[in-house]
Amino acid sequence: MAINISDFFKSTIQQPNQQSDKTGDITSATRNSLQNSDFKSSLSGNTILQNMLAGDTFTGFVKEINNNSALISMADGSFITAVLKEGANIKAGETATFMIEENINNQISIKAMQPDDQQTVLIYKALDASGIPATDSNINIVKELINLNMPINSETITAMSKYCAKFPEANINTIANLLRLEMPVTQENIMEFDAYRQFNGQLEKNLYTLENKLNTDIANYVGNGSREIFVNSFTQVIDKLYEGIESAKFELTPEITSHITETLKESLSSYIPELTMDSSVNYDDINITTKDLITKMLSDSLNNKDSEILKSDFFKDILHQVINETMKLTPKDVVQSENSINNYYKRIRKNVDEAQDIIAKSDLKTDFTKGMQDIKSNIDFMNDLNKNMTYFQIPVKFSEGEGNGELYVFTNKKALSKGTDNISAMLHLDMEHLGPMDVYVKLNNKNVSTNFMLESEEMLDFVYKHIDKLNKRLENLGYSTHFEMKVSDSQTDKFDFVTDFVQGDINKKNNGQYILDVKA
Repeated sequence: MAINISDFFKSTIQQPNQQSDKTGDITSATRNSLQNSDFKSSLSGNTILQNMLAGDTFTGFVKEINNNSALISMADGSFITAVLKEGANIKAGETATFMIEENINNQISIKAMQPDDQQTVLIYKALDASGIPATDSNINIVKELINLNMPINSETITAMSKYCAKFPEANINTIANLLRLEMPVTQENIMEFDAYRQFNGQLEKNLYTLENKLNTDIANYVGNGSREIFVNSFTQVIDKLYEGIESAKFELTPEITSHITETLKESLSSYIPELTMDSSVNYDDINITTKDLITKMLSDSLNNKDSEILKSDFFKDILHQVINETMKLTPKDVVQSENSINNYYKRIRKNVDEAQDIIAKSDLKTDFTKGMQDIKSNIDFMNDLNKNMTYFQIPVKFSEGEGNGELYVFTNKKALSKGTDNISAMLHLDMEHLGPMDVYVKLNNKNVSTNFMLESEEMLDFVYKHIDKLNKRLENLGYSTHFEMKVSDSQTDKFDFVTDFVQGDINKKNNGQYILDVKA
């Protein structure tokens, strides 16, 4: 497509100032200009007009319309008048892309282009003005920038092109979103973003995988020549994971008790004397911490004492409690201070990093190190994401079960810093016994609107039964509340990390109009 006005489009097309005229209010001076096709009031407009040929396109702001004539403002403040072809679906006050139908003796007739055609024209102009070839790859890059309302300039197009070439297997939308969020475009962040896109980015899943890898490593190393190196290293890892926190008293839950056979009970008696008593024993009287128990069992295994116990289901139960104590929070921990979440991430990131160093110095080949790296990458991704948007996960341990919580705040931090009164958030909870729950919250000043999306009618009844307690607490804090709740539809109500959160602030309804921002 030949473009004869590319120099003009190297400036930003913006909506001109409308201080003096109201949309659609044609003054007598303007009416005379439209009726007489008098272009003398704008020398710049004439210059642009003289270079336009049939088939050329331009973008401008429709300032006024009278019958089938339009007054169109250009980027430099000049204007042209033109005859609109019949059926032109355009109104005063809109910015649009037009194609020249005829230009005879400076009498110009134009037609507004359809949204798809406008986008095509915009893509070619952006690439031409940026000096970038219109290859299929570059065209797709500009399309993605348009879809995400990102700047269409040479700097952004060049950066996208560079990263697409560096990571050819990456989703172009992933790369564009990382740039849009001002996050480092690395292989780790690309993988994390795609994991979140597929609902596989939960920190809870990382912890579950880490625990499984630890059990695999224990089974592989216990009984072979590297057992001593592994046990010594693993004992140091346990110490490192507990750094900064205290171990709780070991709990013999019904699930753990079910794994203790009569034979195993005899072996465990040296660690937990209460197990030698009859079945009526009060296991609440057990007086050994989880950390001390697992450390003692590891130490004894080096002397060939009960080394096989490390492969038992009971030892897996102990390890599970270690992960819960060192890698998860209780509800009390979460509300203990306003910095509890940040402190939690800092501690986990530091302890896991140092635990990795311990394994690296041992020269052991373990699956465990990959599990720790996944946790670090996930935390680093959340840290980068939180520079612009508020999002964090809370792996939670409850007195009767476990769960995971994710909080999404749908107002970017730039808007929050300007003191916006409107904040939207979504709290996603996954509970061992209660199942998944999404809580959508809209806050406007002191008005709180809350919508519960629940998995079943049973959960609906449960929330109804206790909603008054939540309402009372919020009202005591000065909030006016409104609650709605329903059983969620797994298809229509499913939350999407990318479209509903990361891209949630993008205005999808732009009436097919595009703004060209080409800065060569």
